[in-house]
Amino acid sequence: MTEDKKLLGHCVPGCVDYQFDHEFWEATMITEWDLVCENSWLKTLAKLLLFTGFMLGSFGSGLVSDKFGRKTAIWGASVTMLIFGVITAFVPWYPLFVFTWWVTGTMAIACYTAAFVWTMEIAAGPYKTYVSMSMNYSWPLCRLIIAGLAFGLRNYHWHLCAISAMVSVGSVMLFWLPESPRWLIARGKLDEAKKIMSEASK
Repeated sequence: MTEDKKLLGHCVPGCVDYQFDHEFWEATMITEWDLVCENSWLKTLAKLLLFTGFMLGSFGSGLVSDKFGRKTAIWGASVTMLIFGVITAFVPWYPLFVFTWWVTGTMAIACYTAAFVWTMEIAAGPYKTYVSMSMNYSWPLCRLIIAGLAFGLRNYHWHLCAISAMVSVGSVMLFWLPESPRWLIARGKLDEAKKIMSEASK
């Protein structure tokens, strides 16, 4: 890129000898795969494909959680998201990065959708609204955390690893949380539902 201030930030046709400013960011997805100038559209493509994953995850999580249980669906999506999140951080090829990012996004929305249904079914009365809606506080809270991580971890490899590590907390917590009693009753597993309801009443 030319150092001329009038052209700074603009693409010069045929320019192949340019450098990135690493003073603040050590490495980003843009610097990793040169997603600038004629390749800048690849950033939009990655985001577009990610949102198709959101669509698939929202639909698929309902089918999985209905068949195998809310808790199983949440745990499966969380573990898959954790694994692919770490893989995404270190894949060396852009097409593979887009795929693993797509899987991670699909599992993220699948986890959220199944967890929202689970919280709606685990609570009763006015608490149903409070508990289910309180889940949405995780969105702004986690965005603040991610902003802090981005400031502290200026290499996207470690940034993605840190975000994935937070997913592991939820995966471990699920071992101590009960299955949805409403789902158990709907599947005819009355003894398990009675046990959970008895413990809850205490």
